[in-house]
Amino acid sequence: MTVAALDAQILDECLLHQRQRYPEGDLTGLARQFQQKLAKLHTIPWTFAISQDSRYRGSEGAKLNLATRLMIDYMDLVLKVLVGDAKVCQAFLEVLHMIESPAVLFHPSIAVKAIGQLVTVRQKAELI
Repeated sequence: MTVAALDAQILDECLLHQRQRYPEGDLTGLARQFQQKLAKLHTIPWTFAISQDSRYRGSEGAKLNLATRLMIDYMDLVLKVLVGDAKVCQAFLEVLHMIESPAVLFHPSIAVKAIGQLVTVRQKAELI
């Protein structure tokens, strides 16, 4: 839903720009400009979607590279942290709703807590 709303905003901006460039109504270059902006916007949500889909047995598509596998593992750690941390939860929701860039999830205040989950898991495993 968020992506569709942002798509509509981009279309509005492109149409406004086109009207300023060509007041007589010529549409030359509009489609290209709009599609390029859409491609840029869709990169992050599409990457999140396909990387999550690929986690499940039976999903089709390319094999995950190391960077994607690390991203999936890191996001799992962030999800564990956000359950008990309101600030991490807020940051995650802002990324999910495309209010903030996914880069906020790599801020040191979040990364330390996420990576700290590895230590917690190892300590619990040693106790068993």
